[in-house]
Amino acid sequence: MSNAPSILVLTSAGADASVVTPVLAALQAGGVTLRAFDGGHVGGEGGAIDWVMRAIGGDVLEHQLSKEVETFRPDAVVCFEARAAQAACHLRDQSPRPFPVIAVVHDLAPSAAWSQSEADRYFVVDDEAAVHLEDHGVVGNRILPVGCMGEYSFAEAGTFERRTLRKRFGLSNRVVLVEVEGLGAEQSGQLALQLSLVSGEITYLFDAGDDTDAAAALRVQVPILDMKAKLFGRTADAPLLWRSADVVITQASEASVGRAMAVGARIVCLSPERGPETHRANALEERGRGAIATNALMVGSALERMLASSSGEVSGAGLDGAAVVADAVCLIGMQRQDVISERQDAQSAGRKSEVEDASQYAAWAAKAATPAGALEDLGGGPARSTTTPKRPDAARLRRLKVEIQERKGQVSRTITDAQKQTAVWEAQRSKAERLGNVGMAKKAERNADLERARMHTALAEMAGLEAEETSLENAAQAAAVAPEPEIPPATDSFRQGTGTSTRSSSKRPSVAEELDRLRREAQGAPAGKAKNSTKKKQRRTKAAKKKGSAVDDELAALKRKMARKRRGS
Repeated sequence: MSNAPSILVLTSAGADASVVTPVLAALQAGGVTLRAFDGGHVGGEGGAIDWVMRAIGGDVLEHQLSKEVETFRPDAVVCFEARAAQAACHLRDQSPRPFPVIAVVHDLAPSAAWSQSEADRYFVVDDEAAVHLEDHGVVGNRILPVGCMGEYSFAEAGTFERRTLRKRFGLSNRVVLVEVEGLGAEQSGQLALQLSLVSGEITYLFDAGDDTDAAAALRVQVPILDMKAKLFGRTADAPLLWRSADVVITQASEASVGRAMAVGARIVCLSPERGPETHRANALEERGRGAIATNALMVGSALERMLASSSGEVSGAGLDGAAVVADAVCLIGMQRQDVISERQDAQSAGRKSEVEDASQYAAWAAKAATPAGALEDLGGGPARSTTTPKRPDAARLRRLKVEIQERKGQVSRTITDAQKQTAVWEAQRSKAERLGNVGMAKKAERNADLERARMHTALAEMAGLEAEETSLENAAQAAAVAPEPEIPPATDSFRQGTGTSTRSSSKRPSVAEELDRLRREAQGAPAGKAKNSTKKKQRRTKAAKKKGSAVDDELAALKRKMARKRRGS
């Protein structure tokens, strides 16, 4: 492969060999420059002993891994365990030449530990596993379902038609494969006894592998139980025999479940132990692809449930997840800078938005502290915004400053590394020219130009970071001395935003309302009082009539008096 990327595979104690080995084989077949690094207990199951081992050897392993990254200069790092991914992400953020971190998540129900590692890509088995990761907080656009990551021979067998294979091996229409390797003679005999009680015409395929005790017990007991069954061990046809089965009865190990999913068979998980096997069996049951038999007595009922739902092809059969992972890793390695820039741009966009808000506050505070001079427009127009900026949080300003300083340190290391690599490629170009190797000279010159471009890009980013840091310092100083902008609340005398009196703008009473008020005052009722009940109205009406007659008498007497004065004059 031309311009093949350099891929570093980080294995650890928590990585299952049944997943790591197929992925390594697929990467090697892809022609990449491959190197594997055993991190030991940088991963693990998280128990007390595992924690002590990491505490003792953690610094040594991290130093060795850092040296490996510095020497190998990978285009991508592949991890199979959450804690190993965390270690790789830490090195990526400290490296002068950042690399994408790819997490291969082979769990059917990934744990929340994966969310603590900020990997650039997550490869999962199926959509249900992707939903688990999203629920734990992993960004959805970084997750890619690739299928079951197991042995290639079983994935290839999943592409064959079952009917053709059953005809080839002389099997009936209902086939159940039972993996007895590792169960021994006693458990294999008990399992065969319980399966003989299942009703219906079923052909059983017993996969004994290298377990001679289990094979011997089945050769004796199956004919006595009058079961229709066949036995096989290590054979090249094993993947095709697995493909012939509708249901597989097996322990919920990573390898066995991977085989069954690759050939598209439903699974009866036999007596799952606590821990990963239990989680795996529960995940299969949630997907409707498996059932749990806690002991040999429950195998028959679990098998009948799976046979009842075995109509139709199971999704995922024939998919070689390891090959998909290898192709995707090669593509990511060749586009290393684009993948790294995607994550850095997302972080930079959020930080720049906060820095811009802080700069706006600093500008407002500086203007607010300036004495009034020439004529100044205070706003008030419809097109002019009167919103005052919010005082930035001092703790957040400090955190932003720390983020900028950390990024400046990484950019500074990038500039130094680019300068160093430019000098190395220039020396190789000079040497190639002296030797007359034109091809090598051109390649060295091209690489030197790439390193110079990387250095100039880092210098431009450094200038932007320094400008952001200056803006944050100005905002922090302004927030320390400037008062919090407040708008005075509205009062009874003045309305907010205007200088007009509330009384002056109150609604005047109409003529009818004024006459009604005078009439009530003449009748002895207070102004503005609400109407009383019917009895009170009647009493008030009688009193008003009496008082009204007295007023009429006074007016008549006044008229007579004025008439006498006119006659006398």
